[in-house]
Amino acid sequence: MAKVPNASSGPPEHVALTGQVLLRDSKTPHAPYLTLTPESFAGLVSLAKGSRPA
Repeated sequence: MAKVPNASSGPPEHVALTGQVLLRDSKTPHAPYLTLTPESFAGLVSLAKGSRPA
């Protein structure tokens, strides 16, 4: 898996090229990434905001 320094969700270029959103705890720089689809990431954001995904 690609290493993305100092980013919690990976660069947009990675998402565009692979269709994967790389997510990790930004407070733990060397933590492993969780790989999500853009749709799953949108659902996670909606959940965090307290709304339902479209």
